[in-house]
Amino acid sequence: MDDRTPDQVLSELSVDLFVIVSGSRYHGVRRSGRGIADALAGRSQVLFVDPPASFLTTGDGLAEKRPRLSGSVTRESSNLTRLRPTAPPGKDRKLIRQATRAYLAYQIRSVVSSLGATRTVLIQQSAHRLVLGRTGELIGVY
Repeated sequence: MDDRTPDQVLSELSVDLFVIVSGSRYHGVRRSGRGIADALAGRSQVLFVDPPASFLTTGDGLAEKRPRLSGSVTRESSNLTRLRPTAPPGKDRKLIRQATRAYLAYQIRSVVSSLGATRTVLIQQSAHRLVLGRTGELIGVY
């Protein structure tokens, strides 16, 4: 049996950021992704990734405006950052899906880089837009 604490394991791995790619938005109905993000933010830096919306969409029903071509980044707390990524119109159509995944992975990599993180754990909650292995993560969890 392993007697190490979660903090000891994190220290040994030298993880500096957890990225949670969620199937639901951070704000709104509280789902498991937000619970995981909030719990991890007590120990480490966390990047919570909302589902992408078309860059033609002006808002997501919560009076939040989206930039036209690139996602927006919001600091939710001292250890928690939220990415609201954008996607091409028709993001879920068969021919556009691959471009959506690639653009989502690019946006995640950009934010991870801007946060100065080099050793990340990516937690993929939604099978809809898999980005595992596309963001340079140290460990990927599905």
